[in-house]
Amino acid sequence: MATERRLGARRYEGLTDGWVVERLEHWGAAQRHGWTSGAGYGQSCLTLPEVRSGRPHGFVPELEGHGEATDAAVRKQPRELQRIARLFYIRRLTGREIARELAISEARVTRLKQMLVRGVKFCLENHDARTPPAAILLRL
Repeated sequence: MATERRLGARRYEGLTDGWVVERLEHWGAAQRHGWTSGAGYGQSCLTLPEVRSGRPHGFVPELEGHGEATDAAVRKQPRELQRIARLFYIRRLTGREIARELAISEARVTRLKQMLVRGVKFCLENHDARTPPAAILLRL
């Protein structure tokens, strides 16, 4: 309870969505590395740019089906949020770089990322939903 009061209601609520951010990070890594579940074929680890450049990053594929579910959840988001997902999690740009590229403020980028996480969380928890409701995305 003391932690909840210290962090404030908004920040504390965001901490419960950590699993969604982790799923998005795995999704982005899978997209970057060309990993596909099922057959298990993708790029060789020797052809990955970070291996050739001498700075490899660890990548552990998710459980079977998680990648597809996350990909489907991202595809259900509005186009603007899909673009934010690609820039944050696949291209791994910072908020400042995204703001510069999209010609919007950094605060707007942060807000869009929060909307993305809420929308993906809703779609992962409600598989039959076609799109997340606006009330979920715009919740403060």
